[in-house]
Amino acid sequence: MPSPVKPTASNCYLCGQTISEKDLSRDHLPPKLFIPSEVRNVHNLNRLITLPAHKKCNASFSKDEEYFRLSVGTLGNENPIARANFRDARRGIRRPRGKGLLYKVLAEFSETTPKGLHLPGGKKLKTFETARIKRVIWKIIRGVYFHENNKALPPNCKLDLFLCHEAVINRPNVEELRKLTVGLPQKGAYPGLFAYRIGETVPPGMGLCGLLFWDSVFFIALFHLLDCPCGECPAKSYP
Repeated sequence: MPSPVKPTASNCYLCGQTISEKDLSRDHLPPKLFIPSEVRNVHNLNRLITLPAHKKCNASFSKDEEYFRLSVGTLGNENPIARANFRDARRGIRRPRGKGLLYKVLAEFSETTPKGLHLPGGKKLKTFETARIKRVIWKIIRGVYFHENNKALPPNCKLDLFLCHEAVINRPNVEELRKLTVGLPQKGAYPGLFAYRIGETVPPGMGLCGLLFWDSVFFIALFHLLDCPCGECPAKSYP
């Protein structure tokens, strides 16, 4: 089993490679994009957790993070920070990219099910680009794990992701995972914005993480660690 990459200022937590001084960026946890412009004076960016990353590695997630904050943020429409993010998006509608993204997210709402059944009581169905959501969540989990354990997780560890929201029907075992997750200490609490819980399962080899966004959207992730015994994970090493 390969040794985990040690997270020093000269190693990128996303790709594991050495970072030259001119290519070093500090990635924020949670992503600073999730903090709308009108409340950034409340959530001091200098207090956010920062992680070393190549500028290119960091920038490769920017479009997916922008999609995440709007698409997932619509589930937190009662939260003032989530609503402010949507106002930011509306102000950016004059830019072609901003206009396209906003219309894309609005088009993810439907009054009918995929089978054409109309929803009662004015309810609407919300769809997501699952791969993009999962990519952002896994990046954040790797950042949390890096920060907490002084080890980096390669991008190809297996991940099972569950969205716990009152409007979402979950798989039968999610409630058990939810109870295990909420039993872990809450950390990284930024009121109204972000908090996380992370630990390892018994027997060892699996990690468990809960991520709360905008006090309303809770993800649970079960992921494989470097020493997991499953025998199914791809080679867990960096190039």
